[in-house]
Amino acid sequence: MGHATHKRKNGRGVGVSIAGKVGPPTVSAEIELGLLNLHDAFLNASLVMDRMKQAPIERDVCAFLVSDRARLERLWVALLAVLVESWNCAQMKPVKTYISSITSIRPVVEALRRARRDGTLGKMLNVRHYMFHRDKRLYWDNGRTAVCRNLGVNRSVHAAFAKVLLLAMARFGAVNTQ
Repeated sequence: MGHATHKRKNGRGVGVSIAGKVGPPTVSAEIELGLLNLHDAFLNASLVMDRMKQAPIERDVCAFLVSDRARLERLWVALLAVLVESWNCAQMKPVKTYISSITSIRPVVEALRRARRDGTLGKMLNVRHYMFHRDKRLYWDNGRTAVCRNLGVNRSVHAAFAKVLLLAMARFGAVNTQ
């Protein structure tokens, strides 16, 4: 209701009053950068997911596991795991508090709870380690096949982050550009 916020001056925001009311607090650089970090990690996963959807699906299991589609799916899941790790790290606590002040984080919390409970989150991390630590993994280990039969849960985790982060970014932009 009638609030505006000016861009940061000397790294700090200024809440402005319209009709004598104090405007919403602006966010610190730490929160802004954390939000941008989460959004960037989400966009990385989204780009790969979009490319994955365009790749043809091989019907033969052995052919599938060495196909572009499977490689892109592993990369998408690995990048999704990076997003989850970022979301769960201690330095993101104030960022999540800020996000929860402008939109509900419940979709992400519930999706991660389900993924943790059914083992998908562990498989996601296994894929991440396989994809990004080839110096410590074998070519054909369980990180390579951990994506199998988890597409639905992985999509629901991605969709939950989409719902929360895209709305948070829109609201963050609206607050910080008025």
